[in-house]
Amino acid sequence: MMNEAQLVAELKRHKVHFLANRIDDCGPALSSEMLIANLASHPQARLRLALIPLFLTQPKFSTAVDAALELLDDPHQVTLACYYTAALLLQQKYHDKLVDVFGVQPILPDLFEDRFHLEGETADELLHQLAKQHAEQTDRFVNWYGTYHHAFQRLMKAQPDRHHSYA
Repeated sequence: MMNEAQLVAELKRHKVHFLANRIDDCGPALSSEMLIANLASHPQARLRLALIPLFLTQPKFSTAVDAALELLDDPHQVTLACYYTAALLLQQKYHDKLVDVFGVQPILPDLFEDRFHLEGETADELLHQLAKQHAEQTDRFVNWYGTYHHAFQRLMKAQPDRHHSYA
């Protein structure tokens, strides 16, 4: 398991401005699946939450999700599946805002459609359903819907040269 400073430096290496860190480099780059697995299994919630900004800013990392899942035990697989799906839905909900800040990005594929079976008209409805399933699957009945949005809002506020407010 990588420590907090190493993971934050690795996120910074991929231009994911989400968590503050004074260390610019922590050695050789991690593979995509190792970065994802280390974030998903980290004991600190804020580092696990960094998965959402990672997928929003670097959708190419979606190709490493299956390999990362193989490195994780069941509870951490749930974390990865929920945060990845939250990123996918936030990408849909805030598409224009994300394009405004990061430019046109590839659309995240729905890797967990068979796991969650979400149905609804809007991304927001689906986020509410995901939050409910997240609570049920983890036995942690926190405001997951708010947590997902917090990750998005914090990501947007942390961007250098941001010109808009995204509350």
